[in-house]
Parts: sequence; C-alpha cells; structure tokens
Amino acid sequence: MQEREGEIMPVISIKMSSRPREMKRELVEKLSAAAAETTGLPISAFTVLIEELPAENIGLGGKLLDEK
Repeated sequence: MQEREGEIMPVISIKMSSRPREMKRELVEKLSAAAAETTGLPISAFTVLIEELPAENIGLGGKLLDEK
C-alpha cells in the first residue's frame, strides 16, 4: 500500500497476459469504481498496477497458454 499524508492508500494489483490498451483502461476504471463503492473511499484513492505476462510464462490446465 502507498502512504500519502499519513494515510494508507490502497493498491490493486493484477497479473495477466497482454491485453489492448482500451481493455486495460476499462479494467482500471471498473476495478477502481468497485473498490471505491465497497470501501467508501474516493475512487481517487486507488492505484491500480497491471503486470503483463507473456503467454509463454503462464500455465493453465497443465499447458502453457501459447501452446493452447
């Protein structure tokens, strides 16, 4: 969590395979809105971090995503 002027600021972190910029924009908006609604904190309090992982580094069902 980040700290700003003595307050602990929430951070939302997500790891996923590469996605288009517009999809990431929508994801950030929706995650922030849902978190703000749930916690009662302002949407501006939330930081969203997206870590993109290549499909060759993700396994699902015993296979790499780039092999499916």
